[in-house]
Amino acid sequence: EDSTLEEATWALGQVTGMCHLSLRPRQADYEALLQQLQTSETSSGDSFYIRVNLSIPAGAGGTMAVSCNDVLHVTNTLPAGADDLWHASRVHPRQLLDLQSGTVPNYYRAQQLLIR
Repeated sequence: EDSTLEEATWALGQVTGMCHLSLRPRQADYEALLQQLQTSETSSGDSFYIRVNLSIPAGAGGTMAVSCNDVLHVTNTLPAGADDLWHASRVHPRQLLDLQSGTVPNYYRAQQLLIR
């Protein structure tokens, strides 16, 4: 709970011994997520908003160009085959609609780019 797919995957990957998982079923939320996945409305359980604090040009790998203060809707923190990217959409500043979509550096990669 309150973890992104990226964070949960990393945490589970750190386990080397016995692990006990607790399950708190929320059937209605699960069914809503399944419906969104089936209609391609979403591709993971991730959904949160961030404000970009650096400008990044479009990358050779298809990463989306972003500018400082852009608001992005992150919808997948672990897209297939991309350890350091998130899938996100630029958000319209007044209508709060998802616009252009693509991949952007994840939090840790963006920090590395910022301190260079």
